[in-house]
Amino acid sequence: MQGKDRVRAAKQGVLRGVSIMNHGLPNGQGWIGAAHRFYDWTLGCISVTGEEIDEIFKLVPVCTPVEIRP
Repeated sequence: MQGKDRVRAAKQGVLRGVSIMNHGLPNGQGWIGAAHRFYDWTLGCISVTGEEIDEIFKLVPVCTPVEIRP
């Protein structure tokens, strides 16, 4: 899949994602909750609420490969 990602990014004139992360809201901003989904503030990362990231952390081992599809 990485080869296809490189080709697609080259055609679009952009860098392919290499540091895409899943993370919760910034410290002190948990009050925003699910409303964070109405604004793209992550620069390509997958953002979730604090409660959601806690659940993910309990269920998914660190360094588990994740496939992100357009």
